[in-house]
Amino acid sequence: MVTADTRYLPPERAERLLRAVEALLVEAAFRDVPWPWSPAPSATTPAEAPAPDRSRVARP
Repeated sequence: MVTADTRYLPPERAERLLRAVEALLVEAAFRDVPWPWSPAPSATTPAEAPAPDRSRVARP
């Protein structure tokens, strides 16, 4: 089972996350996927990506 709470992500980031998970699941259906899995490099590298806004995340 795969779950993700995307309500606090901007729509563009949520879409990227969900598409990456979908691509991983499809790829894993046909071959072994190495762990830890990391997405293919994109135009936005983690160093360039904006930091997530954690001020809106519910804390226990």
